[in-house]
Amino acid sequence: MAPSYVAAAILALTLTTTGNLMAAPPTAVAPPTAAPSTAGGGAPVGSDAGLQAPPKTTPAEKAVHPAKAPAKKKGSARQKRRLRPAPPPPTAKLPSAGAVSIQRIQPLVAALWKRPVRLEGTRIHQTEIVMTSQFGGREVTRDELTLILAAHRVYLFPHHHRHHGPVVVLTRDPNWYPEPPRFTGIITLPPERFAAVWGKIERAVTARNDRAGAQAPPVVAVPSPRTGKIFLRAPTPQDLTALEKIAEVEKEAVDPNRPRLYTHIANRHLAEALRDKVFALLSDGEQRRVRMIVAARGNRLLFRAPPDVGDKVRELLVKLDR
Repeated sequence: MAPSYVAAAILALTLTTTGNLMAAPPTAVAPPTAAPSTAGGGAPVGSDAGLQAPPKTTPAEKAVHPAKAPAKKKGSARQKRRLRPAPPPPTAKLPSAGAVSIQRIQPLVAALWKRPVRLEGTRIHQTEIVMTSQFGGREVTRDELTLILAAHRVYLFPHHHRHHGPVVVLTRDPNWYPEPPRFTGIITLPPERFAAVWGKIERAVTARNDRAGAQAPPVVAVPSPRTGKIFLRAPTPQDLTALEKIAEVEKEAVDPNRPRLYTHIANRHLAEALRDKVFALLSDGEQRRVRMIVAARGNRLLFRAPPDVGDKVRELLVKLDR
């Protein structure tokens, strides 16, 4: 056959084969299967007979190498706690329908809040709570009881008292707030130094209150020139100490024999008669150191004297009034 005819026949065969492949649906081609090998005289490599079971563990090996417990997933306990339902809120049973005093509500509040109850104010003691048929004898929660009391203008305030610990305050005041602590003190001064020391304390109190502002509890100082004393009240012990340091020198210089005021109520004799008898028993020097008057009301004697003479006069009055 000539070469041209051979080339034409090959080209025609190629075109025919390509058209048949494009027209025919694709078929899955099985992977080539390797022949089982029997090398080494054993079972064929690809057969099930070649798979060996894992060796069994003896009891002695288990004791030496105990099996580890499967590790718990992290967060499983936390997820359980989250999915756990919350406990129901505590409840208390209301009294039956009708007017109920606030004293009968106190045990209910104490049971719900698990703390003692204090009544603040004078009006709260006369308050009555009207229980309608809708709420009488019904179990209520904290929020429900709070709303019922608020409808009667009674308000609840959980509070941590500095002396009594956690308490619940019942009051008629919707703007109630805990009373700040109070610290008091008394400064005693001699008459000749009273004015100067009081001026220093007054200026110190004004400066402190201006620094603290209007919202802070103020420091209060009240003078008594007649008795030679200055009465102090402060919200903190530091404020009280600062004022006492101003008059520390003057306090140390107070005369221990300074005259004091005494009083005696006569029981068996007239006050005028007792006065005359006492003066008759005193010396001239002691009489000049005692000033005694009869009170306008009551059978009573008022006298001012130094402690050494005043104590003697008081003992004489007690003996003469028997």
